[in-house]
Amino acid sequence: MNETAFNDWWDTPYDAVDNPFKLETPAWWAWAAWQAATKVEREACATACDKYDDADPLGVSLECANAIRARR
Repeated sequence: MNETAFNDWWDTPYDAVDNPFKLETPAWWAWAAWQAATKVEREACATACDKYDDADPLGVSLECANAIRARR
């Protein structure tokens, strides 16, 4: 993750509802970072699917991208 991506993550409001760890502990921050990294990875995968949209007459790549983005 580059510095800009980190700063974007850091400055984005974090919904800690699903974070199972005690607030502001190292484990809490690790969980938050893991969730942010997962979100970035899912978007990268969905973007890769988007690149095949023009070559996919059945629209499977678009369905794939939408399914990836729909995950939490």
